Amino acid sequence: MAMPALLYLLKVRPIRRVLIVGRNAERAEAMVATARGLAQLSGVEVRVARNAAEAAEQADIIVTATTSDTPVFPGNLVHEGALIILGGANRPGAREADDALIGRAVIYTDHTEGALEKAGDLILPLASGVIGKTAIAGELGSLIGRPVPALTHGAVHVFKSIGIALQDLVLAYALLRRAESRSLGMHFDTEGAPTVQQIQQL
Repeated sequence: MAMPALLYLLKVRPIRRVLIVGRNAERAEAMVATARGLAQLSGVEVRVARNAAEAAEQADIIVTATTSDTPVFPGNLVHEGALIILGGANRPGAREADDALIGRAVIYTDHTEGALEKAGDLILPLASGVIGKTAIAGELGSLIGRPVPALTHGAVHVFKSIGIALQDLVLAYALLRRAESRSLGMHFDTEGAPTVQQIQQL
């Protein structure tokens, strides 16, 4: 998930430097080596950060994609105005961000109802009183075609993603349209194909 997230960000932001943090040093170094070989990252500095604190302190954008049960970086070091994308740890008792970060965040979700059921990054600070529900500014779709509201002093933007089927459908449709415009792929007839129920019974 980390590499696709990086490539997506490169499509929309002028990124000059990337710091990779991982619990497994060899895997982090391998990702750096792969990234340096990609044409999309030509001219971009990519390296492994010494630790999560170093990366958090320097980053304008932070993306997490972990299975951690506990926060993975010190939120007090994240500078004002930063964007944090929390893409992992989608369990009620797990979290990637600490109270120091969430307590000063303007939060957007991909699906608020689902996030309040599954995302410990929101469930735990809500339960402890670190934030109230007004900290959740809305769902990502509410920003389409509208300017992002200004941040208050010291605040950061947090996007908590739990992943929803609608996103997969939109992406699939976009890929289909692109393939059709380039005459790629092949058409096939699904008539007579087994149903999901029949497949599950195999």
